[in-house]
Amino acid sequence: MCSSDLYQALQAYHKMGVVLDNQGMFGEAINKYKQFLALCIGSKNIQGEALAYNCLGINSFKLGKYDESIQYHNKHLELADTTGRLIAHSNLGIVFQAMGLAEHAAIHHQHAIEYANRMGAKDAQCFTVGNLGIASAAQGDLQTSRICLQYHLKIGRASCRERV
Repeated sequence: MCSSDLYQALQAYHKMGVVLDNQGMFGEAINKYKQFLALCIGSKNIQGEALAYNCLGINSFKLGKYDESIQYHNKHLELADTTGRLIAHSNLGIVFQAMGLAEHAAIHHQHAIEYANRMGAKDAQCFTVGNLGIASAAQGDLQTSRICLQYHLKIGRASCRERV
């Protein structure tokens, strides 16, 4: 397969997965993302491979396949750049939270906050701190939860005012 054909195939499988996601057809989307992943692995496209693992992790989560979701998000984490690591840790935190494992969730949300801080990304800091607040509440740590959620609200409001 020549490089332009490969690029078109990569784009097609990823876009088909996105379209199926938007239609709520998560199982079918997983099949397209797996085809996308296979092409990425075969062509040594690390960025595409990381994206595929992220998509597979999200869809596995949506289907309630939490163990699979964790495996995919961990693979994403292994390959990811700084932004991808923030996303992977956030997603792992969300999966662990859904599983009732608030302590594991909190650890991943804390890692996500670290990456958001390194990047200086205010929006990312806002949602990662909010996620930690939810995990803290589930652990019974209401003081940390309150602090995190107040910060989340404060930054969220400031962000909204900046956009107006």
